[in-house]
Amino acid sequence: MAKLLNFKVNESSYEELKRQSLIDAYANFLKGYGWNYFITLNFRRNIKEERAQEIAEKFVKKLNIEVFGKRSKKAVKLAVSIEKNMVSGYHLHVLAVDPSPRIGNKDKQYDFDFCDVVRKCWQDADASTALINLSSPDRHSWFQVIENENNVIRYVLKEMKQGRYECLQANLVNLEGRRWR
Repeated sequence: MAKLLNFKVNESSYEELKRQSLIDAYANFLKGYGWNYFITLNFRRNIKEERAQEIAEKFVKKLNIEVFGKRSKKAVKLAVSIEKNMVSGYHLHVLAVDPSPRIGNKDKQYDFDFCDVVRKCWQDADASTALINLSSPDRHSWFQVIENENNVIRYVLKEMKQGRYECLQANLVNLEGRRWR
């Protein structure tokens, strides 16, 4: 009996070690890309994860077009995570690199406000997206400058500790800044 109990503890420890190793691998994968912004985007009502993924894809597409233009091969460098709300439904966390230095049009670059562009693209992405001014407690916390990249990356990946390894959307991680579709 003691050996069986010992085995379960070791098996549990092994599973925890595997889980932590996977989280560490994802965190290391995301480090070093010079993330500038941590963005939280909410929905008006509770929606299913598949619907959140569809809307996130539309948002990213609109964002790339708004920033670089429809014909450009450039894309915003970002990573999108879909997180489960405490009660039900989902919201997005986005890590983004400031795209303004990569904008070719100098006049557009000079007047460019990434926060406003993100707000517009999110609100235009779908009728289910929440108005940022109403869904953010202080109107500013939804769009934050990253001061500690490691802490923000850990926060974005926190759902992996509960076994939601798919929270980081592989199809919405663009580290190269190039459109592939």
